[in-house]
Amino acid sequence: MIWLIDQNAKVMDVAVIIPLFNGSQWIRQTLESVFSQSQPPREIVVVDDGSEDESLEIVKSFSGITLLRNPDKGSHCARNFGFKHTTAPLVAFLDQDDIWHRDHLRLMSTILEQFPQSAACVANCAHFYEDSLNFPSPVLNSQFFAPWDFFPTNSVATPSAVVIRREALDSINGWPTQFTGTAVDYYTWLRLSVNQSLIRNHCITVGYRRHNNSQGTKLRLQNLEKLIDNHINTLADALRYRFSVYPQDAVLLENRLKSLTNMLDIITATITADQSLLVKGAISFEESLANESTAFISSMCNLLLWFLYPYLDPQEFTLKIILEHWPNKAAKTRQGLRERIALSRILPRHLLAHPFDLSLWALLVEFAPLISNKLMPR
Repeated sequence: MIWLIDQNAKVMDVAVIIPLFNGSQWIRQTLESVFSQSQPPREIVVVDDGSEDESLEIVKSFSGITLLRNPDKGSHCARNFGFKHTTAPLVAFLDQDDIWHRDHLRLMSTILEQFPQSAACVANCAHFYEDSLNFPSPVLNSQFFAPWDFFPTNSVATPSAVVIRREALDSINGWPTQFTGTAVDYYTWLRLSVNQSLIRNHCITVGYRRHNNSQGTKLRLQNLEKLIDNHINTLADALRYRFSVYPQDAVLLENRLKSLTNMLDIITATITADQSLLVKGAISFEESLANESTAFISSMCNLLLWFLYPYLDPQEFTLKIILEHWPNKAAKTRQGLRERIALSRILPRHLLAHPFDLSLWALLVEFAPLISNKLMPR
C-alpha cells in the first residue's frame, strides 16, 4: 500500500552529521547540497578523522558548521561521535562525497512526522560518476519497508539515504562501533527494524557518488576471507535480536546466512581459476537457496557480484570463469548471475575490452529485452 505525502504537513528538526577524511575533492559540493536544503537542518556537524588535505579549510569556509576532531577512528566512530554532539529529534548522516536534492530533508522529516511508528525513513538513490547530477522531480509517496525481508542482502545503498529518529538510534546505543567491515551500515538498519518496519520514500533525493576511492571497494580488495567472516559475524549478532522477537524466523534466516559461507568458496575459486572448487561452491550455494524465490536468488547473486566486483578486471579472465564453468546443476543461480552481470556495468566494460568474445555478445542478446527496459526513461 502506498501513501501520498501532504506537502504542507509539519516537519521535524534534523541534525546532519558528516564524517570527513581527506575529502577535499568532494566536500564542498556535499556541503552546498546541505546548505541549499528547502528545510535547513537545525545542526550541521562535520567530524574529521585526521584529514591531511585541504578538507578542513573548505569546511571552515562555511559558516554555521560545528567541526569536531576524532582522528584515526574510522567513519563508524565518527558517525557515533557526531550523534552524541547533536540534539535534534531526527539525525541524517551524509557521506563526504554524496549529495542531496534540495527537498531531501523536508520530504524525509515530513514522512517521519506522519508515520511515528517508523524508526527511520530511507530515500531512493541515483548513482553518479561526474561532478554533477540532475535529479528528477520528486514524486512524493512512501511505503513501509522491512530490511529483514531481504536478509542477508542490504537494499539501502548508503547511510546518506537514511534519516533516523534520535530516540530509535539511542535505543540501540547509537551507531555501532564494535564491528568492522562492510556490514556495519546494514547492521544498523536491521537493529532499527527488529520490532517494526522502516519506511521508504519512493523518489530519488540522494546522489550516491561512485569512484575508485570508495571505502567499499577498498575493503573488498583487502583480505577477502577476513572480510566475509566479519560480514557474517556482524549479521549473526543482529540475528539474536531478531530471534528474541520472532523466534519462528530462526531456520530461514540462519540458512540464508550460511549461503554467505558458500560465497567465499565461489570467490576464491573465481580468483584462482579453480574449476572444481567453483563447481562445489556453486552447488552448495544453489542448495542453500533451494526454497527461495527467483527474486531473492537474484538479490543473492547481486551480493556475490558485489564482493567479486573489484576482481572482475576486463584484462583478467575471472568473468569468463564464472560464465563458462558455473555448473548446469546450479541452474537457478547460474541464470541469476548471468542476468545480474548483463544488467550491470560489468558486461559493457568487458565488451569494450574484448569486442570479439562471442560469449559476451550472446549474454547481451539473451538479456537484451531486460537491458532495454532498464535503459528506458522513467
